[in-house]
Amino acid sequence: MPAQYDVAVVGGGPAGLATAIEATKRGFRTAVLDGRQMPIDKACGEGLLPDAIERLGRLGVTIEPNERGPFLGIEFSDEESRVAAKFPIGEGWGVKRTTLHNRLAARAEEIGVELLWGLPVTGIDGCRVVCRNVTVEARWIVGADGLHSQVRRWAGLDRTVWSRERVAFRQHFAVRPASDYVQVVWSGAGQCYITPVGEQEISVAVITSRRQTEYGELLACFPSMKDRLDGAATSTNMRGCLTASRRLRRVCAGQVALAGDASGSVDAITGEGICIALRQAEAVADAMQKGDLQSYHRKHRAIMRRASLMATVLCGLSAHDGLRRRVLRRLSQDPQLFDRILGFHVGTTGVGTFGLLPSFKLGAALLPFPAESAGKRR
Repeated sequence: MPAQYDVAVVGGGPAGLATAIEATKRGFRTAVLDGRQMPIDKACGEGLLPDAIERLGRLGVTIEPNERGPFLGIEFSDEESRVAAKFPIGEGWGVKRTTLHNRLAARAEEIGVELLWGLPVTGIDGCRVVCRNVTVEARWIVGADGLHSQVRRWAGLDRTVWSRERVAFRQHFAVRPASDYVQVVWSGAGQCYITPVGEQEISVAVITSRRQTEYGELLACFPSMKDRLDGAATSTNMRGCLTASRRLRRVCAGQVALAGDASGSVDAITGEGICIALRQAEAVADAMQKGDLQSYHRKHRAIMRRASLMATVLCGLSAHDGLRRRVLRRLSQDPQLFDRILGFHVGTTGVGTFGLLPSFKLGAALLPFPAESAGKRR
């Protein structure tokens, strides 16, 4: 006889575990199925923004002080300019992905989620999740199985509106953090993120369109990082993964819903992946409680809107070196504008309250300087 649950979550990464916790909190009997063994690692920048930290706390997930590296805000720099802004509220944490996964799994198990590791899912059939040696029945099925989601394909939800892809690489170094900020260094190769993950350790992630370039070669494209890491001991192996900005036409069909990267994604340049997954987990659990997954589809669109806009802007800067240099130069001359942009990014400033003058200044940053224009005319 098939094992029976209210909710079956396919995929045991952060999005799947958070969804299972939210569903269990609402009284659903929930199982997580994943063919991998924990802890599950992934190449990512490993920064948790203030909203993500607050949402983890609401889930009952605790990250101990010795398991995190605090940071106060975000710093952008390139070969010419540097600008930094503090978060309007709270602080961020750098947390290793394996640590985050362990804490989410422990919390899920603590509240009664059944965690079925090493159990590959081979298909879904109506309300049944088919595995190699067992079949699971559930009223609701949530696909949280990542960027290359099989559940998305099985449910007929893999039609995209648009998609952009890059690659990300990450390694940890036994280096004391040199800044109270997550440092984002820009070059023609892409972005290099330096995130503190402990008192004596940093995470160095590179996001790029250069798929065939080795990690060491990419680091050489950021001279400040080459000097800083020269001779530094590595504390983990290098990992790589695909990162994408992708919007789907639909994120639910029948009793199947998608969450996390399976449901569409934003480029890792935003640093919003975990926060988005946590918000989606809450929204899909609310929709299941109401018995109306279509309400999740509408909420999902709203959740993705701000981060998608920021991803489009930041990826646009990444694709055009001259534009990126002009914008960073203007921001370095007007740090309060960068404060407002960061406030919008983390959700404390809405579009309506962003202000006419900051919007005008940001638009002006997209235009060439008079001297540059004059030089071109000559």
